[in-house]
Amino acid sequence: GAWGDFEKLLVRGNALGLVERQKGSKSGRFANLESARYFSGIWLEEYAWLCAGDNSLLDARMGVHRAGLGDEEINEFDLLVAHANQLLYVECKTANYQWQIGKANQDAYKIDSLSRLTRGLFGATWLLSAIEPPQELLDRVRELRIRVLGPQEIPNLGSHIAQWMKC
Repeated sequence: GAWGDFEKLLVRGNALGLVERQKGSKSGRFANLESARYFSGIWLEEYAWLCAGDNSLLDARMGVHRAGLGDEEINEFDLLVAHANQLLYVECKTANYQWQIGKANQDAYKIDSLSRLTRGLFGATWLLSAIEPPQELLDRVRELRIRVLGPQEIPNLGSHIAQWMKC
């Protein structure tokens, strides 16, 4: 059941030094700030990067920062992959949008803005989401040439990247 899966996660996190937990306890705490950041979403970025590497891509970069100009904020690209003079930008999301009104549209706008900065005419942009994205986000990104890969597609990400490489 759900508790069994969560318990396995706690046990594995404890073994890796990411979570501090007393044996048999149904709770724990993150070992440090980096561990909390990993569980809050970096795991998905790392997984996407590993999938790119599994496809023998030599230029796959995770967590690429683009400094803002003047008063602009610093932007981060979760995953950038270059292959055959084409760029794939993958934005990874673990957010549960039902608790964040307006966040879906903000994210769609941000992904589109960053995509326009990088992909060129023939590049691709994907949104990899660990939680099923709400309809408002799906509607918005459809207009923006952004492909959405929901939670059911996470195990197949390597195959999707291989397909993209053939185009």
